[in-house]
Amino acid sequence: MTPSTVEEYIASQPSPVQAVLRAVWATARNAAPQAQERISYRMPALFQNGVVVYVGAFKHHLGVYEIGRAHV
Repeated sequence: MTPSTVEEYIASQPSPVQAVLRAVWATARNAAPQAQERISYRMPALFQNGVVVYVGAFKHHLGVYEIGRAHV
């Protein structure tokens, strides 16, 4: 099942991963407070005049994908 919110995405991960994702997501939110939260490509994303960042949890790593220059 694909999560429909960022919180659902984070809650679907193992507990140790959830803590890291919440910290990373909070940092991203602080950097782009006006950005909209979405699930895109099955990952949490922030959008403001385009994609600002994607965050993803995978089997052996976490990914933070900044797209181009900051749009905030």
